[in-house]
Amino acid sequence: MDTFYLSENIYICDDKMYKDDKIISYKDWHKHLLEIGWQKLPVQWIKQLNRLSLEKSKNSRFGVIDCGTDGDCFFHCIAFALNSVQRYTIDPIVYNRTDIKKLLADSIDRDIYRNIISIYKILKDSDDLDEAWDPYTITIEGFKDLIVNTRDVFWGDHILIQLVMKLLHINIIILNNNQYTKSYNVYNTMVDYDSQKNTIILLYDNKIHFRLIGYFWDNLMISLFDHRHLPDEIKKLINV
Repeated sequence: MDTFYLSENIYICDDKMYKDDKIISYKDWHKHLLEIGWQKLPVQWIKQLNRLSLEKSKNSRFGVIDCGTDGDCFFHCIAFALNSVQRYTIDPIVYNRTDIKKLLADSIDRDIYRNIISIYKILKDSDDLDEAWDPYTITIEGFKDLIVNTRDVFWGDHILIQLVMKLLHINIIILNNNQYTKSYNVYNTMVDYDSQKNTIILLYDNKIHFRLIGYFWDNLMISLFDHRHLPDEIKKLINV
């Protein structure tokens, strides 16, 4: 089995994580994987998920990682999760946030554009559109250009999220983490969970920033889940 280095000291071999040639366990994953950016979930979410767990553990297996803070955090998280399993393929496709944005823009034909813009027009008319661009004047090419080349515009509203889910054939589960309003609940993407698709879980911090959620399963941090490996706590949380 090939060895994949995540840092100078941490690597994956035979689907297990090691640091300095010692296997990383669920008891201390957070200490070792901090080196590559993984931290524990906020304590409010740990408590909530622990209440849904049949396995009582002193150390939560749920981790979260910041994949990028340049205004494209949503796309960075999606790319990171997709790349996390590329070591299993002979000719891996490695994504970055621009790749995801280009795929999204290229998928928009005139029918899709008209449907999307009609929704944004409703939002603008009801004063619920946070973006500065005008859905009444933007062209389809201008709309695509916004997606690909502008940051902090398409940050991850429910319209974009639905498009990404359809385009990449994935489920996206989003956990709200609002420290100001003390809100810790599941964001409604308005799309039903599909057990035949892989799943990406995101943490949405204070309505401004996305981080990627992982789960330390059998000595490996997983961030792209098939249905079998989706943690039971998450299944209970979304009632599947």
